[in-house]
Amino acid sequence: MSNVLRSRWMRWMLPVVAVVTLLAATPAPASAQAAAGRTPAQSQADSGPAPEGRIYNRNAAKCIGIANGLAGIYTCTTNNDQTWHSPAGSCHPTYPTYCMYVNGDGRCLAVNGGNIYNGSRILGFPCTGSLDQYWARALDPNQNSVEHNLMNLKGGLEGCACVLAVQSISTYNGAPVVLWASNGSADQHWTLF
Repeated sequence: MSNVLRSRWMRWMLPVVAVVTLLAATPAPASAQAAAGRTPAQSQADSGPAPEGRIYNRNAAKCIGIANGLAGIYTCTTNNDQTWHSPAGSCHPTYPTYCMYVNGDGRCLAVNGGNIYNGSRILGFPCTGSLDQYWARALDPNQNSVEHNLMNLKGGLEGCACVLAVQSISTYNGAPVVLWASNGSADQHWTLF
């Protein structure tokens, strides 16, 4: 990359990374936290490692699971492919609000080919530490304090506020989970429990 292009890219990217970092670290208003029965300190902890449990989409009333290496939404179970956690040491050293989500089968949520295009499939992939395997929970200011967007680190670094979404806002069992630019749609809101 030439110095001119690198300079332009940095001038454009720095504000994007700052906004993504700010969104990931901004707690919900105290009224929303109180309504959810949580203190501000508990809400600020949301930007770190995820609690162990399922990743639930209220719009579809389903959880993220892995079948044949592909992420989809399925009726919630306690099967290994639907049980997610962020193990100790799984957060990015430079961007510590971004952590890997690992299921009970030892697979990480990853973006197919490391792409950041709308519609890129999400996989259950061996954990390699590549940038497309890091996700930050960011409270959506238009939603309650329990639902989050799961923002992708690689997308954020490349200028896309890319989040986990359900393809075509579908609610059927097995609907693909994809990467999509954040737009406030209900298929992009997730609860971790």
